[in-house]
Amino acid sequence: MTGSIETTRTVRAACAGDVASLEALVERFAPWLLVQARHRLAGFPDVCEPEDLVHDVWVIALPRLTDLEPRKGRLTPVLVRFLSRTLLWRLHNLVERHLLSERRVRSGAVLRLSELPAKVSDALHSVQARERHEILWQTIGELSPREQKLIVMRGIEGHPVNEIASVLGVSPNTVSVAYRRACAKLRGRLDPRLLDDLAGP
Repeated sequence: MTGSIETTRTVRAACAGDVASLEALVERFAPWLLVQARHRLAGFPDVCEPEDLVHDVWVIALPRLTDLEPRKGRLTPVLVRFLSRTLLWRLHNLVERHLLSERRVRSGAVLRLSELPAKVSDALHSVQARERHEILWQTIGELSPREQKLIVMRGIEGHPVNEIASVLGVSPNTVSVAYRRACAKLRGRLDPRLLDDLAGP
């Protein structure tokens, strides 16, 4: 509960213009968004760079963060799901444009992250942030393709177990067990706080 209260305060402060809080949000959740972006862009390598997609997500999502309400006393899963759905929505738009043969897909009228305070942009581009992103990506890469899909679909995007079971053609119990095992593998290799941001089994 304490983590949720802290996340809620950080979100509220970020929305009120506190740059340090905004940096904290970007540093905490950007690595997971990059995992999702890289996974989802694997089939669309020419659409955009994963980092650009994540930039767009933050720019689109930031003005709406104050609308988020905790569920069962927790804001973190709500925030992760909101960010991941924003990423999917943005990716859908970019793929649609790409398929309509636009010469180059750009962010259009959406503000770029570079137009936000420099400290926020630095939070995404700092050497330390890049190292964290790469460590997370490499660790996810050590999982099987099925485990990676489970981490993205269940952990980051928050799809229901039954829905994932239908997509994978397995039982819901198999999905839950496999997801718990994948999380356990990550827990042994990553900072455990990172896994607090993922959806439960």
